[in-house]
Amino acid sequence: VDAIRLGESPKILPEIEKRTFRNIIQSNIQYRFIEDGLERMNRLRNEQRSHMMPNKKNAKGISNFQIRKLAERGQSDFGISAEALVSMSRWIESQEQIKGLRSKIDKLRDKIIKECIGNAAVICTTNTNADNDHIRGIDFDMVLIDEAGQSTEPSCLIPISKAKKVILVGDHKQLPPTILSKEAK
Repeated sequence: VDAIRLGESPKILPEIEKRTFRNIIQSNIQYRFIEDGLERMNRLRNEQRSHMMPNKKNAKGISNFQIRKLAERGQSDFGISAEALVSMSRWIESQEQIKGLRSKIDKLRDKIIKECIGNAAVICTTNTNADNDHIRGIDFDMVLIDEAGQSTEPSCLIPISKAKKVILVGDHKQLPPTILSKEAK
């Protein structure tokens, strides 16, 4: 069955590891574009550190637009040297490139996630993680809650609210039921 497991756990079995959300996303052929973009962002951030960040002290109230125009002309203004304006202009340019890359990476990541979840025949998760951002708004034909006797009613309501059909499974002799109410005990 083409299944995907949402959520992270340090106790995951090696044979299930390949079906985790992270591994499925990272094995997508388009994921390398995300990795390339992240590497490029790191290079830009490292380069950006060698330039002066335009803040209140350095820019003295001059807008980013004005900084770039003055730097293009090689002019100084408001007591700021032409070299400092060029440095700030390069910092601004790097920041714009970083923002553009971040936007592209986020869009591609969202596309890959939707594709991977859309291709899964089964989505495995905990009750509370059934409200995960990646599957929020998705309705399911069926929800199976394993170890239902160990679940509290409020936690079960999360996946139940997403399904047309619900199956509760559990062995009361394997694990005793969770009973929080003193009256119910």
